Amino acid sequence: MTTESILVKSPAKTVKKGQKVGHSWGGRSVADTGDCSATGFMKSNGSTYYTPPVDRLC
Repeated sequence: MTTESILVKSPAKTVKKGQKVGHSWGGRSVADTGDCSATGFMKSNGSTYYTPPVDRLC
């Protein structure tokens, strides 16, 4: 998946232990990826964390 054209950034958030954080993508279609897949990532304290990719969403 190429993310350069669909990367969506949200403002930094402060999270406490046990707290859940969510994000609305504003109705973005997974079809925008070209291969109907999605993955996520988060940057925190200089480290990057990725979610496993999910395929065949279309």
